Amino acid sequence: MIAAGSLSPNQTAVLEERIRFIYEDGSHDCESVAVDLSSGQILLLSKRDMPPALYALPLVMQTGDTVQVARRLTSISVIPQPTFKDIMEDPKFGPYRSQPTAMDVSPDGLKAVVLTYKNAYLFQRTAGENWGDAFKKPPQMIQLPKLRQAEALCFAADTRTLFITSEKHPAPLLRLDLTKCPAS
Repeated sequence: MIAAGSLSPNQTAVLEERIRFIYEDGSHDCESVAVDLSSGQILLLSKRDMPPALYALPLVMQTGDTVQVARRLTSISVIPQPTFKDIMEDPKFGPYRSQPTAMDVSPDGLKAVVLTYKNAYLFQRTAGENWGDAFKKPPQMIQLPKLRQAEALCFAADTRTLFITSEKHPAPLLRLDLTKCPAS
């Protein structure tokens, strides 16, 4: 672990591993990527598709320079589209309020959370259930305070806390206790 403030501006990160892949059905814009250790998958959620599509890559990659194929698991039609109010409040960006911008899987592998520019959505699965089926069920909507451009989130190790931030300044770091979020 690197101590905070111990990196100089001239340091660069060393590439540990590169994954070359294609989507089985053509290219997609994707900002939402999560790793599920319990199922051995890398999950990818498309951004600009209506509805967004969930894909999976194997976590254990083939050796060499092999191009992997991201397999489509399902379409996610349960994330609500922008409302008329969203569009009227912000004609430039309102139409994009429902686009997925980040995703994470809980350390226990039983929850996945998707961040959009407006809200977050918590999907739960049972032991043995695949993500394709879990993402077809209605999620718990997590209402967020208005962020200028919500782009990043992750679970804490306790699986009940979420951290969320924005890529625009100011970029507050929100800490949400899922046990205190009302079910939707």
